[in-house]
Amino acid sequence: MSHDDKCSTILPYIPTHVREYLRNYESNVLKPKSIDCFGVAMMVDVSGYSKLASNLAQKGSIGPELLSNSMNGYLDKMIKIILQYKGDLVKFAGDAVIICWTIENINKYQYIMQEEYEEMKLALLLNATRCSLQMLTELSKYTVEIDDLKIDLNIHIGLGVGIMFNVHVGGYPGRWEHFISGSAVNQVTKILDLAKAGQIAVSIQFYRQLVKLFNTNNLDITSHSKGAIILEATVKNIKQIFFQKLVFNKLPNILGIINTKNDSIIIPPLDKEKAFINNISQSVYSNQTEDIKMNILKLMKHESEYTDLITGINKLIKNIYEERNEEYQKTNNDNITEIVCENYAEKSSEEVYNLCKEYINEGALSKIESGTKNLIKFSELRRITTLFLKVNNIKFEESNDLSLAQESLDAVQRALVLQEGILRQFLIDDKGAIILIYFGLPPLSHENDAQVGIEAALEICKNMKRVNDNFTIGVGTGITWVGGIGNEDRADYSVVGDSVNMAARLMMKAEKNTILCDEETYKLTKDNISYKYKGTLIVKGKSKSIMAYQPVNCTAVPIHLPKITTEIELIGREKEIEVIESILVNYSTKCEGISLLVQGVEGLGLMPLAEFLIKEAKKNNINVCTSVAKKLERTTIYSAYKPIIIEIINICLLIQKKKPLDSFLYNNIERAQNDIGKYHSTDSIRSSKDDIQDKLSPRSNRFSISSRVKPNVNFQDNDSISCSFDSVDTEHNNFKEKRLFIFKSAIIETLNYLGENPELVSLFSLMFPYLITGNISEDENENKISEFSYLLVRLVTKLTIKTPLIIVIDQLQYLDPISLKLTELLHKSQAKMILGLFTCPESHYSSREKGLETLKSISKSKRTVNIVLGSVSEDATCEIIKDLCTIKFQKKCTGVSESILKVIFERTQGTPIYIRRMTTWMLELSNFILSEDGSLTIIQKDDNPIDIESIVPSGDIEAIVVAQFDKLDSNYQEFLKVASVVGQFKVTDIKNYISKYYKKNYNFLKSEEEIDSNDYERPDILFKTLDKYGFLKIIYQDSDFWLDSTYAFSSDMIQKAIYTLNTFSKREEIHLYFAHFYEQEYLSNQDRQDLLVSIYEHYSHSPDKQKTKIYLEKVCRYYYKLKSMQEAIKYYKLLFKSFRYDQNSSSMSSVSNWTLSEWHKQIGEAYLAIQRYKEAESHIIVSLKLLGVQIPSGGFNLWWFLRVINRKNDWLYQNNFNTKPCKNLEKEKKFKVIRGCLLLLSEIYNYLHKQALFKLCIKMALKWSVDLKMDIKYFLILSMYSIELIANAVEGKSFLIGITVLKKVKYHLIDYDNTLSYDCLLIHDSLAQCYFILGDWKNSLKHWDILINKASKLNEIALWDKGVIMKSFTEFHSGNTDICLKTTTEMLKKRKSWKNQCLAYGSIFMDFILQNEEEDMTPILSMMKKLTELADKRNLTNYSIQIVFYGLMGQVYYRFGVSIIDNIYEGLMKIVKYLDKLGHQSWGALISFPHLVDMLYSAYDKDVFLTNTKERTLCLGILFTLINALEKYFSSYLICVPVIALTRGLMFLISGEYEEAIKTWNTGLIDKDETRISNIHFPYFTGIIYSLIKKYSLDPDEKSNALKMVNGIESLFSYDFGEIEDVSLQERYTCVVIDDNLKNSVYSDILNKNCVETKNKTINYLTQQQNVLSLDMRSNLMNENIHRGIPERSNATNLLYITQKNKFNNNGLITTS
Repeated sequence: MSHDDKCSTILPYIPTHVREYLRNYESNVLKPKSIDCFGVAMMVDVSGYSKLASNLAQKGSIGPELLSNSMNGYLDKMIKIILQYKGDLVKFAGDAVIICWTIENINKYQYIMQEEYEEMKLALLLNATRCSLQMLTELSKYTVEIDDLKIDLNIHIGLGVGIMFNVHVGGYPGRWEHFISGSAVNQVTKILDLAKAGQIAVSIQFYRQLVKLFNTNNLDITSHSKGAIILEATVKNIKQIFFQKLVFNKLPNILGIINTKNDSIIIPPLDKEKAFINNISQSVYSNQTEDIKMNILKLMKHESEYTDLITGINKLIKNIYEERNEEYQKTNNDNITEIVCENYAEKSSEEVYNLCKEYINEGALSKIESGTKNLIKFSELRRITTLFLKVNNIKFEESNDLSLAQESLDAVQRALVLQEGILRQFLIDDKGAIILIYFGLPPLSHENDAQVGIEAALEICKNMKRVNDNFTIGVGTGITWVGGIGNEDRADYSVVGDSVNMAARLMMKAEKNTILCDEETYKLTKDNISYKYKGTLIVKGKSKSIMAYQPVNCTAVPIHLPKITTEIELIGREKEIEVIESILVNYSTKCEGISLLVQGVEGLGLMPLAEFLIKEAKKNNINVCTSVAKKLERTTIYSAYKPIIIEIINICLLIQKKKPLDSFLYNNIERAQNDIGKYHSTDSIRSSKDDIQDKLSPRSNRFSISSRVKPNVNFQDNDSISCSFDSVDTEHNNFKEKRLFIFKSAIIETLNYLGENPELVSLFSLMFPYLITGNISEDENENKISEFSYLLVRLVTKLTIKTPLIIVIDQLQYLDPISLKLTELLHKSQAKMILGLFTCPESHYSSREKGLETLKSISKSKRTVNIVLGSVSEDATCEIIKDLCTIKFQKKCTGVSESILKVIFERTQGTPIYIRRMTTWMLELSNFILSEDGSLTIIQKDDNPIDIESIVPSGDIEAIVVAQFDKLDSNYQEFLKVASVVGQFKVTDIKNYISKYYKKNYNFLKSEEEIDSNDYERPDILFKTLDKYGFLKIIYQDSDFWLDSTYAFSSDMIQKAIYTLNTFSKREEIHLYFAHFYEQEYLSNQDRQDLLVSIYEHYSHSPDKQKTKIYLEKVCRYYYKLKSMQEAIKYYKLLFKSFRYDQNSSSMSSVSNWTLSEWHKQIGEAYLAIQRYKEAESHIIVSLKLLGVQIPSGGFNLWWFLRVINRKNDWLYQNNFNTKPCKNLEKEKKFKVIRGCLLLLSEIYNYLHKQALFKLCIKMALKWSVDLKMDIKYFLILSMYSIELIANAVEGKSFLIGITVLKKVKYHLIDYDNTLSYDCLLIHDSLAQCYFILGDWKNSLKHWDILINKASKLNEIALWDKGVIMKSFTEFHSGNTDICLKTTTEMLKKRKSWKNQCLAYGSIFMDFILQNEEEDMTPILSMMKKLTELADKRNLTNYSIQIVFYGLMGQVYYRFGVSIIDNIYEGLMKIVKYLDKLGHQSWGALISFPHLVDMLYSAYDKDVFLTNTKERTLCLGILFTLINALEKYFSSYLICVPVIALTRGLMFLISGEYEEAIKTWNTGLIDKDETRISNIHFPYFTGIIYSLIKKYSLDPDEKSNALKMVNGIESLFSYDFGEIEDVSLQERYTCVVIDDNLKNSVYSDILNKNCVETKNKTINYLTQQQNVLSLDMRSNLMNENIHRGIPERSNATNLLYITQKNKFNNNGLITTS
């Protein structure tokens, strides 16, 4: 900026007097001076300012900005009125303004007589009076409304007249202050507070002059008891002061002297009063045409209508002013510099500027010198420390008093030079002087300005005591608004905020010669400053008292900030490097797949380790595919995998000796897309520029491409995939054809090479929607995504067989949900590659976030090597400091002083990035040097030793960042401020914003075409040079068009620190710009739904609330479609809140019921997905209600409703369950939504075990399906309906209907054999359970196998777990123990949760007890060891699994006499309680029944039931609750027939009723055909029953037949039921008679309640049915799955090898005893 421009910019910040003073100043060196004169002093105080500031402070950091905006509009009006009346605005003093009208002493005028001089004084007084009245009429009752806050601002004015002094004080370091003082000022300060809001307080001296102009009898005035006259803006006063004719006899002779603007004016022979008005006052009331005056006089006739009168006058004022303003603009369009130069005579613009800048504070001056032309428009938010100093005994009554003022300011300036503070103001009144100082304003900002401010206050105290021993200081710290206030004519660079007012109040409360500071300042400095707590104080503007502190001591010295290096090193990461090198060596030799997971917070070195891994992999000839997940693209599916897939395609092409895809081509494709209106992705398509190495890897026989050239390809045929680039930017159709040809051909080549179907190329449209066209419908999207993910896994797996490969993904936490799933699939695949994943720690993820589940799954895997980065050691810190010293001093550093090292290590907590920033700051201080031996030390002086603790900054790193930011180039600062709003950005996007709003084209943002010959440095190089503190990091470097490169901030902390410097209005402006920018990209191509989140986020920070709501809804739907349920819930909550809508209500006038219903359904489904069932239920019910569907609550309504539904469903049965689709599309859509809601409700009620409501929802869903096409949802409903019918069939028809439905589903399910969807899984789950209940093991196992297979592909772990466990259970009871053990082994290998291990070991134990346990005791010992480990890690949350666990513990205890848990009786007690609490059917509980039956019979054999002990009571409690649960919840299960027979039989056995026991056992024998043992349903239970019959029967034939059956089962199924000893008649005995009294006694002792007997049902196995609540769908299982520990890897399969050596030899399992 030239000096001419600087002059025009700086003048509005200088009072008129100072301008004239400098104009006539003869020297270029300023000196203290006091100029006496006559004048009128006015002070305008704004009432309501303190209240407004206090209320806005409660709104947080936006408060100061709102305060400044409110006051700026107010001040603008005030300034315009002041200037109209020729007033000189001397000071902006917080909520007050100081104005004066002055003329020099009469002896300065050679040709003026005393009479003329007196008339000049009266003219000044008239101007001031009229100015005051006009301000009252325009500025009284100025209402500020912000949100729910409404405060009236008002003014009161003080006027004084008399001798005044224009004082100039200052000096070193070149900072001068001007203020006014004297009698007139003292008058004003004494009487100002006597005036109320809307009044003028006039001093007695002023009043005495006023009576010379007006007849005071005609004025409305009142006298104040304290010696002031009160004047108000009444109609009477306005008429007298503005329109009464006045006589100035001498005035025409001196007009030329008074009007300095027109020195050569010729006065026409006009009326004297009119001449005065037109030339002196410039009053908007007076200086008008006669017509306008007449209108005003007409208005004044209506004195009774005061409000209308004032309104009319103000309206006239506004119109007149606007006309005046237009004329003013026309006459002032000339070059301001010419006016300046003309006024300042022979002074050059440089001389003028150098003089003027002495009167401007450093904050404003730095902005002006950095090129800011309009400082009024500049503003930012800063944490500022404000210091108010009051010097009480400075009384400026004559010019000789100048010395005391100068000495006081010198004392302050000396401290400010030392502490780098900014002098804001010097004011003097009748009570003394007030000096205002700021700490934290650029360019003098520090990392802890609160500490600097207190240190300066203490230094000022010390200096002031030598000059003046009567002073007080107040200090406050807080977020403030910093910027220009006023308007283009008169302005100031100020700080506005509640903390500024607080400092002023504390100054007034402080004791003599002491300091008071607020709580915020205390908190920021208490570690380095000693304080006295002064209690709480009541201050003006605060409704509550505040805490005050008095600083008393500090040893700190000034703080200065340095550069921070951005070099990234790996010092302190030797162990991590060793692990990575080991992984690479093992991979190169063994070629085994492995995953490397590195976790760490920002600043610990994640990126350096990732770069090291990539670099070393290339050295080992390993192909590297890298990607960085981007925060802005976490909603774009497969976003992070795009560059990886491109690299994989290139590798395949190069292996085939074909040309790879060229990065130049794709850069042009992306740019061309942008030119035609499509937002181009920032994903890089890169290939190495090194030579191709067509050679075999020396460590393997697989082909390796570690580096490649960037070819110039020209495609000639289909074999070499190439194309001319000359026409890339031509017509869109040609461009599209070439794009399709190039990319599709490359993908087809890859698919062919890796043995995949080339037709699968269409799936790539999911990843590259603009490069590959595909016709995938929304309904197919979910299935196609799954298919595509598995295709990518296969491609990678096959490629790793041919060549070594490493995939590196940085910032894993920003992956989209689909990419997260793909990452987990790659980790679990058989691919022989290294998968390197770099992410933040688990603690940084949301507790229910999908990414956390994936991260935990990968980290616990056997094939994963985990690295968790922590702080570096003290030794490593020393090495980092040494390297930085070597760079700084260009001399090798050999060591670091222990005192320096200790402080830095403690302050940074061993975080590398903070160590580097702190050290580089420290090295720019002159105190630190390298000694002769090369060690870093601190210079010490004997007379003034330095404490290292006081030098190294104690402020937070964010404050250091801000301080460093202030030292950057001002243009680059503007760039960073804009970029901080975006976060991750393309340079060209920020450039476009700056060009549009700032009208600038910085050199560092020029493109190659814009570079001219005068540019000495390339823009991209200059851009990197300006970032001297490393605030930015490169995400993607576009080598062809550098402005398209993508950058991000080095850390979120840096972005946040810079973002907070923007004012809220500036943030809104930038957000709105980028909202429009992204919106246009989206509207031009609505397939780019990944832009929706960015559009919404920007609109949400803008004033456009309507667009915010529109895009918020789109974001909700987008996340729901993406199945990112946590995000969907988050944004749906914001959506409901934005409409001020109760999300549990069903009414909202501005949104249709249909839309509301969709919202509730989607958020309900999202809650269901994360297992928050209550919230899900409430939302789904509201959704149905909005569609006119009500869930009956019970009673007659429910009965009638079911009757109607059953009739509708009977119609379906009569039509063989074929539906009749309606043709009305709107109805069809509505019916589908209703059916979907009912299915969701059924899943919720299944988990919540609400049987009636579950059945109701299924029947209702079936009813609403009648008018829809038969689809997968319909067959899901039928599958559940069939179970409901079979389970509750009380007569043959219901059972037949259930079987019919079952067959219908099975028949149509063939059409969905190749379909991978969650609905298919649920259908197979339902069918498997149905066949299991009916005892059809073959069909049941078939569907369990399908469920396991498809659940694995869809990564539905919960259903996979259930399928494996139920398959194992089914195989066991069907007699296939080999397959049972194999399945159990698979479970142990893949799943390490406590629940799964518990179930697996239970199955193993059941197989174990069927073996000959006398042969070898080793399996028993091994079993005990494994069960002990299981007991140590038990999870005590799920009832049904705990029944299995404690049943297993009891079984071991009574079979082997070993108590694995500390208190076996406590375990038995829990079995009773959990069985009693069961309340529903559960497959987990079902699995426990064999353990419990075996445990109870073993207890009987141990004579537990013989004596009345606590143990007998517990075992009886288990028996009673088990029978109750079986008959109440499981009577429909065929497998429970023998279980019920065994438990009931045991009751008779205990009672001594042996014959009844045998009779009951026989009811459990479903298969009694002795010739068909091979077809027996339950070989285990059947063998147990026959063993008991053989043991206790007295009938020889029955005993013989039973023995025959036992031997047959043992022979066929390899069982060993042990030796069966007969019990003779004489050996029979009665343990205890079981009756109701005994049952009640047992229930009372254990459960504190009476027994509730369940009726004994007659069970027919041919009609066994399932209770509907046995449908364990995903919700129930997932609840059991979420509570899992992190057990260390143990050899869980040892037991299997010990138990059955022959069976497990093939599995290669190793046993340790």
